[in-house]
Amino acid sequence: MNKSVLAAVASFATMIVASPAVAVDGTLLIDQNKALAGNVTPGDAPGFPVTISRSGSYRLSSDLVVPNENTTAIDVTTAAGAVTIDLNGFSINGPVICVGSSAGNPPTSCSPVPTDTSIFGHGTGIRAGPDISITIRNGTIRGMGRHGIFVYNAPQARIEGMAVVGNGAEGIFTGLATLIDNIVEGNLGNGIVFNQGLVRGNNLRRNGGHGIAGTGIGGIISGNNIYRNGGVALNGIANSPYSLNNLDNNFGGFVSPPGAGNNVGHNSCNGGACP
Repeated sequence: MNKSVLAAVASFATMIVASPAVAVDGTLLIDQNKALAGNVTPGDAPGFPVTISRSGSYRLSSDLVVPNENTTAIDVTTAAGAVTIDLNGFSINGPVICVGSSAGNPPTSCSPVPTDTSIFGHGTGIRAGPDISITIRNGTIRGMGRHGIFVYNAPQARIEGMAVVGNGAEGIFTGLATLIDNIVEGNLGNGIVFNQGLVRGNNLRRNGGHGIAGTGIGGIISGNNIYRNGGVALNGIANSPYSLNNLDNNFGGFVSPPGAGNNVGHNSCNGGACP
């Protein structure tokens, strides 16, 4: 075999190794090695964050571990359009540890803390900018320097089956969203911050701020277990109807400001009827 043929074979082999793996269903697979190699999508530099700039479906095939509290794991750009990220049972892990004054209490501090604490922050598990329709599901995000999940002004976001644990600010921060069956625990800030949509079947416990904090129009809040958070169970929820929630043993009380939201019944406050 002559040198030109050998060179062509080697070049082809390199392209195969460097190309992101694709599952049989067309989903792009991401693992730690691919994150470090880069080129998951065009413009993705080696290392973190993994930059997703194209619409499509993405699935983790290993845990992702970021090197420090200031590093974001996955950044979805405005060019991406519609994106699904399936963590596939894996975790996105940062180095941050949040602790309370005693076992079972909400955290009062986290270490190390990020050097940039702007609203967009540093060290977020999954971050998506405006104009993204995004689904995030089926995995764990823990120990990030800032937010677990930050989806800013998305026209549509769906977050389901996630465990968002022990991050240095909010667990989940989003606007218009459907948030279903998530565990949001031990984050230094609020458990969930949202503008409008549906918040159903989530467990929000031991977060340093409020269990659920509304930022605008409000939405439907149903079937959540919200307990032992440092703030109130439901804060600033506008005219949101809420029902079938357990609002137990939150350090700031049940609902703030008093009378906010629309209690449509079957909520439990410390084991009794909610006021």
